[in-house]
Amino acid sequence: MRFNRESKLFDAYDNFLGILADESLLENGRTQREHLEKLAVNELDTDPIFEKVRNISHQFRDAVHEIFLSANTDLSKLTIEYGVF
Repeated sequence: MRFNRESKLFDAYDNFLGILADESLLENGRTQREHLEKLAVNELDTDPIFEKVRNISHQFRDAVHEIFLSANTDLSKLTIEYGVF
């Protein structure tokens, strides 16, 4: 189902942009974007906001893979033929 593949891609992208654009403040007085910018590397594995963003990135990656590389469509064939070096 073609629409479902594109929907997964755009939903993930929209969710990511929504997090970056969200101006509501967290308990620490920061927006989610500010929270992520200030997050220390040693906190990545335990931070729920980072985990949410990581899951969104995986959804986006999987949708890109499905649309451009995995599906047996003209677009995937063209991507493999001309877009992958």
